Amino acid sequence: MILITNLESRSAKIYFFIAPYFTRKVLQLISKILLLIIIIFSFVQIWQFLERIDWEIDFVSKGSFSNLTTQEITEIARSKSTSLPLWPIFISLISLVIVFGFILFFLILTQHIYLWKQFGDLKGFYKFIFTLSIIIFILSFFIVALQPAQVEQNVSVKIGETTVTDSIFSDFPNYTKMWISLIFSFLILILQISAKSKFGALEKDKTLAKKPFETKSLEAKINQIIQKNSNS
Repeated sequence: MILITNLESRSAKIYFFIAPYFTRKVLQLISKILLLIIIIFSFVQIWQFLERIDWEIDFVSKGSFSNLTTQEITEIARSKSTSLPLWPIFISLISLVIVFGFILFFLILTQHIYLWKQFGDLKGFYKFIFTLSIIIFILSFFIVALQPAQVEQNVSVKIGETTVTDSIFSDFPNYTKMWISLIFSFLILILQISAKSKFGALEKDKTLAKKPFETKSLEAKINQIIQKNSNS
């Protein structure tokens, strides 16, 4: 009887806890990795944005200017920079991405720990996780949409006795990391929706809806064998 009871208990634990949540654990692990990449890319993008501002000012300053002091040239270069005016908006948006990213990471981590330790699924967290996932995606979208434009440099070329002024345009800033972050933030949103709707909500879980293992007949047969052996 003790053997049967232990067998039932261990089988039920494996059946009800490990199997239904394996896919959700994997999805949460992937989400955490993607979030870490987004946070790292955000810090790198801040550094690259600051470098871009300095580069634009230097690029414009190397153009052709007549009868202007170095300070005046620098002021003109700063006014022609396309990144410098966007810096306050950029740093505000990307700082929110970093802050909300850390909060979302720790929420998913806490839920992940609860799943592994079989304390529960913390389904009450999902409204916060889902909301933060949407916010990070929207913020990433605006950061990409507000990418700085090209910078113009004036160049004077002397042809004979005539001086011709032309313009050279720089390349666009490198926003590859922000595009990747935008894609990853969308994937996180999809992964969280999948984890909630398909792989683990207790009231809708397919595995929990199945009938438990049938052990009554097995128990009866073992009891008959034990009774026969005791009688003999």
